[in-house]
Formats: sequence, structure tokens, C-alpha cells
Amino acid sequence: MPESISLGPLQLQWSLLGVLLSALAGYAVVSFRLKREDRIMSRRRTEGLADGPDGTEREIDADVSALDGAHEEVKPQPLLRSTLMNIFANGLFVVLLVWKLGFLLKTPSIIWEQPLGLLIYWSSPDMVVLGAVAAAVLVLLQLRKAGIPVQTAADAAAFGVLAAYTVRQAAMWQGGRVTELPWAIASESSLFGVHPLGAYALLLSAALGVWLWCRKEPLGTGGYVRDLCTYGGLGLLAVSLFKEPPKETVFLLTAEQWGFAALALLGSSAARLFGLIQFPETRHTMASGADIQTIAKEQDMMAANDSKAQIKQAQQNEAERRHADDTIQTDKKLNGPNRPST
Repeated sequence: MPESISLGPLQLQWSLLGVLLSALAGYAVVSFRLKREDRIMSRRRTEGLADGPDGTEREIDADVSALDGAHEEVKPQPLLRSTLMNIFANGLFVVLLVWKLGFLLKTPSIIWEQPLGLLIYWSSPDMVVLGAVAAAVLVLLQLRKAGIPVQTAADAAAFGVLAAYTVRQAAMWQGGRVTELPWAIASESSLFGVHPLGAYALLLSAALGVWLWCRKEPLGTGGYVRDLCTYGGLGLLAVSLFKEPPKETVFLLTAEQWGFAALALLGSSAARLFGLIQFPETRHTMASGADIQTIAKEQDMMAANDSKAQIKQAQQNEAERRHADDTIQTDKKLNGPNRPST
């Protein structure tokens, strides 16, 4: 890939352009997924449908309102897409702003010595991490203010992260270890072919994308971000094994590989983490499809218990009626049309 692209007098770095395209792709995919979620939840609200225990749709009876006011809680948020997209846009803006102007923290004199440097210079990739931390804090605060559960935002963001990673890998194609396999690609630094790490990464992204998109559960369960972190971390760890031999390792793994392993561990413990960072006021202000499914299951259990109680009560009433019939017997000789005169 070329290092830069010339557009008249402007010189655009290909790596920077790849990052911007990745961000736009992620933003577009999240917007599309939230639009689909709003459409599904709106239809379910109109038709009174929820997810049954087997994953199929079922009707919600009116008696669900008896479950401590749960009928009001299961109404989906009509402005989920617009609210979340504004929050994500603010977070993305913070990341880009810190990445662009982060170098002022080390060299603030550029402001008065080279004002045009504010347009030309970019910070090191380390500032992206700082921007991501600042954006995460801002997003959490805005989610709390909007009353949106963290799981819902995380599930939606999972689609954007995967889309951004896919575009990034397609823009920054790279090779790995030397190999003689038939699908090896040519490399400028080696006389032999190398593993196409970009192709491996794209295959991993495609598999994860199909898996996430085919899931039937609604946003807000935490399952999307859990699977992305768990399977994505393990997949990236496997892909990293085909890179060039590392110079330094820690317990047989590089720092990057340990990061992938930590990502997989993070995904496996996502439920506990969501429980720690969940806002108390969001637990009853906005119910997702998972809450509807839980309420439906509780309703089924109550209906089953009611049926058993009704059967038991009917049996008891029948036994009492028979007992009354046995104790109150009519003597045909003393009580009837042929009774003797007195």
C-alpha cells in the first residue's frame, strides 16, 4: 500500500485515511443495526410480541401488567437509534480530537510558534488510547443521563467495532511468516512467499459478522459484545501466530498476544462486568427484548402454577360435593309422594 496519497497540494497519509474510513464504516453499520432494532421493537410493541423460551415470537397477555407494573417497563425506547448515535458521535469526536491535538500536551509552544502545525501535525498512536479512555468516560456519563443500559450500547458498538476492524484490515494489507503454502503472497522483504495475514483477518471478520448478524436475540442482553470479545480475541490470537517470529516474548507470548488473550477473558466475564458498571436508575427505565423474554417466562410459570392450583381446587370441590351427597340421603319411604299420612 502507498504511504501517502496526493490530492493536489495536499498529502494524505494512507494510514490516516484508513482510520477515517474505518470510523465511518463502523458508524454507518451501528446506525443501520440500531435502525433495524427500532423497527423490530416497534413491530413487537404494536403486535404485542415477545421472544418465547424457544426463540420464537409469542404474544404477551394483558395479565403481564400484574407483574409489579412490568407492562409499562417492557415498552421499547422509540428514540434508541438517534440517542445512541449522538452519544457514539460524541465519543468518536473526542477520540479524533485527542489524537489530533494530543501532541500539545508535550509541546504546547507549537500554538504560538507554528500555528499551522495544528492542521498538519498528528499525535502518536499512543494518544488514541488516551482519547479512547476519555471517550469511554463521556459515553458512560451520557448513557446514564439518557437512561440507556450499558449492555444495549455495548451490543450496538460491537457491530461498529467489527466493521471498523474489517475496513482497517482491508486498507492495511500485511504479510506474516515465510511459508511455502500455495496461498502465500509475495513479499518485498523476502524471496519466499509469506502468510497473508490480511486475508486471515478478513476471514475472521466475515465469520464473526455472519455469527453476530444471524443472532435472533435483541440488543441489550450483552451477548453480542460477549461473543465478539471472546471469539474475536481467540481468533486474533490464532492469526498472530502466523506473524514473523517475535524478538521479545513474555511467557512464550508477545505483549500483543497477551492483549488478545485478555480480550477473550474480558468477553467471557462480560456479564459480571456489566453488573458492576450498570446504573441503578437504568434498570427500570428502559427494558430491552431480554426483559420482555424474562417477563414472558415468569408469566408462563405463573400460568402453570395457576393451572395446578385450579386443578387441585376442582378436585377438592368434587370431593366435598360427593361427601355432601353421601351424608344427605333422601329416604324414599318417608319423603316422597308415597309417604304415610300422619
